[in-house]
Amino acid sequence: MTVQFSVLVGGLHVPLHECDWIRRAPCGCATAICSARIAGAVLATEDDAWHEFYEDAGTKRHREAAIRAAKKAGFTVEMNTVHNAVTALMTPCTHGKAAPAQPDPTDPFNEDQP
Repeated sequence: MTVQFSVLVGGLHVPLHECDWIRRAPCGCATAICSARIAGAVLATEDDAWHEFYEDAGTKRHREAAIRAAKKAGFTVEMNTVHNAVTALMTPCTHGKAAPAQPDPTDPFNEDQP
């Protein structure tokens, strides 16, 4: 018997292996993503995701302080489908001081190409 975990995303049951966690800035734009399954481990809770996003913050004390600071600054984490997470991360933030860059017509991933 195979056990498959799923989560509710937008009212639909989505297999966990098709999900990523998104870290969002206070403006709502995505700043990072991580898989809900890493090396056989399951990141099933927001707390799991926060710790994964800040795993390189040094000691446990530094990591916890970084997580608290991010939450206090208004950063959030949410689970979504891999497709939606990648799309969110690739969408430029328009809330900064500089206007968003214009698409590069030579970029092979630019959908506005002729």
